[in-house]
Amino acid sequence: MESRDPVWSQRLVSEGGANLKKTVFLFLVAAILASTIIGCSPAPAAPPPVAVKDTVVQELKSDISTFDPQYNVATISAVVFGNIYEPMVYYEDGKFEPCLATKWEVSTDGLTYTFTLKQGVKFHNGETLKADDVVYTIERAKKSPYMLQQTEDIDSVTAVNDTTVQVKMKRQFLPFLINMSNDFMILNRKAGEQYGEDLKSKPVGTGPYTLKD
Repeated sequence: MESRDPVWSQRLVSEGGANLKKTVFLFLVAAILASTIIGCSPAPAAPPPVAVKDTVVQELKSDISTFDPQYNVATISAVVFGNIYEPMVYYEDGKFEPCLATKWEVSTDGLTYTFTLKQGVKFHNGETLKADDVVYTIERAKKSPYMLQQTEDIDSVTAVNDTTVQVKMKRQFLPFLINMSNDFMILNRKAGEQYGEDLKSKPVGTGPYTLKD
């Protein structure tokens, strides 16, 4: 509906515009005050630090007769060995993954395996992992009556240098890498020669945990 009084119409428009300006101004002031209050509010308190646990207590259904992985036949021991020792490779979901060996190569005739070791790895006694420790582990395993099946096809093992190990087979043996992941927990030569048979109660590996009485 149009107004016939031009003065009234002009006053209506003028007053309406003024009211709109006042509304916008008040809204902006409220917004500024709100942001100031929020900005001045104290920051939320940081969550308390999480305590890091470095001890694992593991309860087993039966006693472990030995902590020497090469003179053991109890399956339950593998649960503990996996925390103390480490193998050259892992085998999971149908594929091999590096562990103490960063890479490995197999000769075209399938008789020679060459492993390259991860550098800087320490045993629990402070000794650095070297190829000679792998040589010691495999040669010691060949003398164990509990590891005849895993070692009977191994011809020789040689330390090419401190970080390279070469294993020669008597014949092609496809499960060799699987055996290296399951049965050959790498030992430290110094600890093995120092403790001898007492290694069964004084395990020294490269795993994340050490054994405490």
